Amino acid sequence: MPPSKKKINVNTVANTEAKSIDSFFTSPLTNNELLDSNANATIDKEFKMQEIQENVNQIRAEVRAEIRAEVRAEVITKENVLKNLIQHKILFSHIEIKNKIDNLSENEVTEIFKIIKNNNEKYSTNKNGIFFNLSTLRKNTLQEISNFLYFCDNNNREIEEEEQERAKYKDIINDTS
Repeated sequence: MPPSKKKINVNTVANTEAKSIDSFFTSPLTNNELLDSNANATIDKEFKMQEIQENVNQIRAEVRAEIRAEVRAEVITKENVLKNLIQHKILFSHIEIKNKIDNLSENEVTEIFKIIKNNNEKYSTNKNGIFFNLSTLRKNTLQEISNFLYFCDNNNREIEEEEQERAKYKDIINDTS
């Protein structure tokens, strides 16, 4: 037996679907429905903002952790530099020492004076500053001054590198905010 075929009036189905779709779009929303849709949109926005803030906080925490790790590595590196400095005994020429001292900060120049004073070297002071003759300093004093100047050079270079790295991290954080 052949299966029974139902006759469907296509016009009736199309009209029914058209009415239901038309009524969906043309039916006015009540005030409560409008409030509910606005509240859902606000909740979605708040949820997205909270998600973004959590992502920013996570990135900040990761950057802080990286900075801490780099600082720890820098401390280890500085200790190694000091050990190598003592082992290799760098000695600059008198001209190099003079030029390097001229470029030091006030605190660093004070440290040079402390080295000279602690080694009982001759110096003179007046209203223009402290003066000493490099050619009359003992070799161990020159060695200490050279080591300190080497330390200052390395320290200043590392500070510049760290500032550049921190600037990069600040840019990354500001871009993600």
